[in-house]
Amino acid sequence: MQIFTLIDKAMLAQESREAYYSRTPRVWPSEASAELFDKREAGIAGGCHRKSYFRMTGEPPSNQIDIVAARRFRTGRAMELDIVNLARAAGIFVAAGVRYHVADIDLPLELDLVVRDPQTARMYIIENKTTYGYAANKEVIKDGHPRLEGVMQSTIYLNEFSTGEILKEIIHESCRRKQAARDEMQVWDHDQASWQFQKAKKEFERNRIEVDFDAMELCSDGPVGVKMTYETRDDCQTREFEIGLLGDELDGLHYPMIDGIPQKLFTVESVYERFRALQGYHSRNIGFVRRELARAGTLEPGKGLGQDGKDRTGFEQSRADMSYWDLVFQNVRALPSNFWPPAEYEWKYSAEKIQTLGEAGIIGKTKYRNWQKRAKGKTHLGAWQCAHCPFKTKCVSVEYPEMRHQVADLMLDDGNIEPLATRLREIAAAHADAVDLAQEVLKEAEYFATNAERMRYPEFREKGLFVGSGVVEAGCKSVIGSRLKRSGMFWTVRGANAIIALRCCRINGRFEDYWEQDRVA
Repeated sequence: MQIFTLIDKAMLAQESREAYYSRTPRVWPSEASAELFDKREAGIAGGCHRKSYFRMTGEPPSNQIDIVAARRFRTGRAMELDIVNLARAAGIFVAAGVRYHVADIDLPLELDLVVRDPQTARMYIIENKTTYGYAANKEVIKDGHPRLEGVMQSTIYLNEFSTGEILKEIIHESCRRKQAARDEMQVWDHDQASWQFQKAKKEFERNRIEVDFDAMELCSDGPVGVKMTYETRDDCQTREFEIGLLGDELDGLHYPMIDGIPQKLFTVESVYERFRALQGYHSRNIGFVRRELARAGTLEPGKGLGQDGKDRTGFEQSRADMSYWDLVFQNVRALPSNFWPPAEYEWKYSAEKIQTLGEAGIIGKTKYRNWQKRAKGKTHLGAWQCAHCPFKTKCVSVEYPEMRHQVADLMLDDGNIEPLATRLREIAAAHADAVDLAQEVLKEAEYFATNAERMRYPEFREKGLFVGSGVVEAGCKSVIGSRLKRSGMFWTVRGANAIIALRCCRINGRFEDYWEQDRVA
């Protein structure tokens, strides 16, 4: 039994969540983005609207998470959660898992940790992050530049929970909602299969509020602070930043402050405006599809009679609603790309942009130097957001039509074999009239599906294994070719096998072992 073979499958199953659509334009804090005043790279920082739109409409990811990324997420989450226990041990814990909903932009928030300054009694919201890798650690830990995505989330917290008095009320409200869910579960405890019990249970389990009420009573009602804390997963370094808000009296806008220094990189207002713009795409496209369905005679099922002429039961009504909305979002996902939000990051930079970003230090020195050594335009450089996007393959095939022939290579390189096999089967079904072509494509799809476990290239690279044939070919040339293919040489199979065996023993440092084994035999 291979323990990690079994555990890795379970881990991937947990991390690879199935796509689902959202009837309401609900957005997540991790999708926050803002317009930047510096337009050299992308003009924005944070989440790409197209990526968020695909998530909201239930688009199946074309690029699944690999086991290496799953392990990194697992490690990061464990470290981020452990800081709550450490805050208790340090005597500064106030609350954790505080839930709040920003109604005007349908944004659910959850505060991972709230602490109390033992000297000033000021309440601090802690946004704990983990990083790894040379580039990230250098930027955050050494150079002191927190990730802008985290800064945006922190400014939202400060905008919504400006004082200790407000934050205390939000904590109490979160506790009341959890108690209400517990009471509802008790009411329906006699029928645990009912949707009422299941709904209350889901709300109760999702609300993980924990509060030290004695510590909260000692907290000040004055201004709340936000701390962004970073821990590195590889070399175990730490760094923290205090985030604030600055209201500019001249333009009336609000800007982030990092450790007391104003940073006019973006406005807090633009974060909210971009959330609304994203929701606009979601709402408009759903409205368009519903109007088209209504013209075709398909309306949303209202409360009324079922097929048997009797009033629909709650279950029948729910099933009718689900069928209707499944159809709506199936049509939303089928809309052409001009209905989508624009791609806000570039998967492939032009040579001119690479040079501009390299000279400005936005692209890493080593990466830029490596690009310069090669023929310009031959090396692919682009935004890291595109490289890690779960919808990369779908987006690249639209934004870069000339790269469509490389879509399969992208999926292979990422180890996304099952989506590739599924896509090939879809292509075969779409060309069913061309029997020979469809059969050939299906044959390829089955090959990939059968050999999926042999093509987890990111996992192999993480283990230091080679995934190309170059190393084997070079070994054949240096070990065999350079010895047997010299000028004027002719070999029998028996003689070639004998000399190759001796040469391999010599190169592997086992020449004496070979003769010792021969003598024993």
